[in-house]
Amino acid sequence: MRKTSILLAAALCLCLFAGCAPQQQPEEKDPYAEIPVEYELERAEHEDEGLALYFQHAFVKTPRTDTESTGRDTYKMYMGRNEIETMQFLLSAEDAREGYSAEMTAFAAQGGEELSAELFKLRYFDVNYEQIPDALCPYGAGESFDLEGGASQAFLVRVKTLPETAAGEYEAALRIRDAAGREVKRARVFLHVWDFTLPEETSCTVSMDMSGYEIARVSGRGDLYKNYYDFLLENRICAYELPYDIFSEEAEAYMSNPRVRSFNLSKFGSDAAYMARAAQRMAENPVWAEKAYFYYVDEPLDEADLNEIARYGAMLEGAYPGYRMVSPFFTPGTVQATGEDYVSFMADYINIWCPKASLYTTDEDYMTVDGAKQPFFESWQETENGTFRERMEAEAAGGDTLWWYTCWDPTAPYITLNTEEKGVNHRILFWQQKYFGVEGFLYFSVNEWDAGSDSWTSHEKFNSESQTVWGDGQLIYCGTQLGLDIPVASLRLNSVRDGIEDYEYLTMLEAQIGTAAVNELISKITTGIVSYASDDDLFAAWRVRLGNYLEAELAG
Repeated sequence: MRKTSILLAAALCLCLFAGCAPQQQPEEKDPYAEIPVEYELERAEHEDEGLALYFQHAFVKTPRTDTESTGRDTYKMYMGRNEIETMQFLLSAEDAREGYSAEMTAFAAQGGEELSAELFKLRYFDVNYEQIPDALCPYGAGESFDLEGGASQAFLVRVKTLPETAAGEYEAALRIRDAAGREVKRARVFLHVWDFTLPEETSCTVSMDMSGYEIARVSGRGDLYKNYYDFLLENRICAYELPYDIFSEEAEAYMSNPRVRSFNLSKFGSDAAYMARAAQRMAENPVWAEKAYFYYVDEPLDEADLNEIARYGAMLEGAYPGYRMVSPFFTPGTVQATGEDYVSFMADYINIWCPKASLYTTDEDYMTVDGAKQPFFESWQETENGTFRERMEAEAAGGDTLWWYTCWDPTAPYITLNTEEKGVNHRILFWQQKYFGVEGFLYFSVNEWDAGSDSWTSHEKFNSESQTVWGDGQLIYCGTQLGLDIPVASLRLNSVRDGIEDYEYLTMLEAQIGTAAVNELISKITTGIVSYASDDDLFAAWRVRLGNYLEAELAG
C-alpha cells in the first residue's frame, strides 16, 4: 500500500473504530468530513420578510403543513462525473402568495464551465392524513405558481454531469420573484464535482416491471413504451422487457448498451421451442447472454409452485443450457406439505436468487428489534446448513447471482419503497444491499396504476399485514396530463437512483480498500436489515464523506 493510502486508511479507521454511535456526525478532525461553505448571505432587492426560503436534502419528504425552516439558507451538492444529483428548496408564508416564480442560473465554475440546472415543482398526495410530496413535475423558469398560506411548497433542483465534466467548485444563484416581477428572495447555492467518473455499467443490477398496457391505457397512446424505458434507463433502472422484440435488429443496440444490465426473456414464450430459439439468439453475443434471464414463477407458496419451477427448469436445461432463471420468494423455509427445505429444492433450478430483503432477519434481530419477523429458517435447518445469509453467500460463491426485492410489506422496521416511509430509507436500502453482498434489486412494478385512474392518485392499498400503504408499485406518473411524452418521476424514484449511485461509490471504494473496510464504513449507517440510522443529516454527512474518501483513494 502506498504511504499516502496508509495515512488515509489510518484516518478512516480512527473514525470508524472509535465507537461512534449511528446518530453521530463524522468527527470534526476527520479529513474526509464536509467543510462548511464560506459565503456571504445576499438579500433580494425587494426582500420579502414574510416569505421563507430554505433548503433541504433531496430525499426528505416534507409534509405540506410543515412550515418550520431547516435553517439552511444555502445548500451544497456533491457528485461525481456521469451522475445525477439533486437538492430541494422550500417556500412558505403565513399568508397566501399568488403569481410568484422561481429561476436559477447555471452552476458556473471559475474556469468558465457551466452545468445547467433543471427545476421541478413537487406535487402532493394524501398519505396517512398528510399531504406528502412525491411527483416531480417539470417547472419552467419564470413559470407562475401560487403559495398557500400556512403551507410549504417544495421544489427540486437537478444537475447532471457528463464523463468529461471538469471536477471542482461550481456556484449558481436562485431568485424568487413576485407577481410584479420583483426579486423578493435570493440565495447562492454550491456544487462540488469530485474527480472521479461513475461507469455506464452499474454494479447494481436493477430490474423493475413496467406495463406497456397501462402506459397506453392512461396516456391514450401505444407508442410511448420506448420513451418510458429510456427514462428509467437514464435513472439506471432496467424495465423487465426491452422496447423491442429480442429477435429484432432494433433490440441489439439495447442488449449491447452497458446501462442495460438485465432483460426478461419470459414475455415472449414459455415452451421449449421458444427457449431454444432464445438460446440461439443470445449465443450470438456473450454480453447479451449475461444479461438475459427467465422469470416464470413469482413468489412460490407451496409444492405446486415449486413443481412449476422444476418443470420450467427441466425445459430450460434441455433447450437453453446455461440459462438464468429467477423466482422471487418470501415464504417460510420449509414446504408446508412436505417439510422440504425451500432453498435445497430451488437450488437445482434457480441460479438468480431473489429473496425478499426481510429474509435477512437474524435471531438477534428477532429478539431485540420491535416488529422484526421470525428468521426464514427453522433451527434444524440452520444447524444443518447455516444461516440464511450464509446459504445465500454460498450460492453466490458457487457461481449463482444474488438479487433481492422489497414489496408493500413487511413495513417498519423493514424498508420499502412506500410513499409514507421516511425518504432517506429508500437510499439506505442500497447501502444494506451492499452490506449483505447482494448484486441486484428487483421490484414488481413502477406503474401499477389504479384501474380507471389517470395515475395521479395516492394509490392506497391494504397489504398482507392489514395495513394501508401508499405508492406501492407506483414509482412514476403518466406524463400525458402535463403534455409530456415521458413519465413524471416520483421523489422515491429519485432516491432509488441516488441509492444505486451510492452503491457504485461503495463498489468503487471496495476495489481500493477491500470489502471489510467498506462494510465498516457502511456500518455507520446500517448494520442489519432492521438496524439503520434515521437521521437525515447523518446520512448526508456520511455520503459526502464517502465521496471525499473515494476521491482521495483514487488519486493515490
